[in-house]
Amino acid sequence: MHLHLTIKRQRRAGFTLIELLVVGATIAVLAGMLLPALASTRTQSHTTTCLNNEAQLAHAWQLYADANNGTLVRTAGEDSLVSVVSPTKNYRLNQWCMGSLDTISVATNRQLIMDSLLYKYVGSLAPYRCPSDTSGWTGRAKITHGVAQLPSLRSISMNCWINPINPWAPDSQKVTSFRGISSILRPSATWVTIDENPNSINDGWLICDPNSSTWIDYPATYHDQGSSLSFADGHVEIKHWRDPTLLLSNPVGGAPKDGKVDLNWLTARATYGPTGPTQ
Repeated sequence: MHLHLTIKRQRRAGFTLIELLVVGATIAVLAGMLLPALASTRTQSHTTTCLNNEAQLAHAWQLYADANNGTLVRTAGEDSLVSVVSPTKNYRLNQWCMGSLDTISVATNRQLIMDSLLYKYVGSLAPYRCPSDTSGWTGRAKITHGVAQLPSLRSISMNCWINPINPWAPDSQKVTSFRGISSILRPSATWVTIDENPNSINDGWLICDPNSSTWIDYPATYHDQGSSLSFADGHVEIKHWRDPTLLLSNPVGGAPKDGKVDLNWLTARATYGPTGPTQ
């Protein structure tokens, strides 16, 4: 009797092939249901973090103006690029964010960001980078899509018309460069910082020229085909793009394919002519 009971218990402890198949199918169904939800949660978390980053930079930007009698922090393009760390911290061309993402030296870029004019009002490197940005360097190669071994330190750029050291456009007299906080007539409709596409990000500018009919720099599409932006009144938002040029993995050519709808939206909120805003 004892032997019989032992065998019976052993049989009850196992699973039949059919039972295993049912369990496996159930797990597969549950995984199929849960993984998209987890991915969506992660995406939403990244979006929330990025908006918080933009808000921190916008707050630091305002604090700088408050501490400097309303003068806005300087910005600069590649013609005023600072790419060498100064031991004395004396940078003639210091601006909101020095350095270039075209160089592999992470240590140099880290120090240059920390030596830049805005950093003491930010206090951390984290707000300069969107968590959805996986670009950077692998070996000596720059990685714009995929996962880099050395992640980029920055994915956010500033409006090139915010107190530029040297204005971007040759005919810049036709475009307003904002020198002081009071010169921005539409704070809620003038963007200050934005996610920039890893294919075009280099210096601290995103160039958006009302006199150009093409994209010069590209906004990023990290957030459901959109970018996070901060505005001069301190609010932040996600702008979802529809221009197929911006939605390419590697935007090239610069020509809008949506009748300039997205380009006009961004330029209208970047600057305006000498007579003031038209809308």
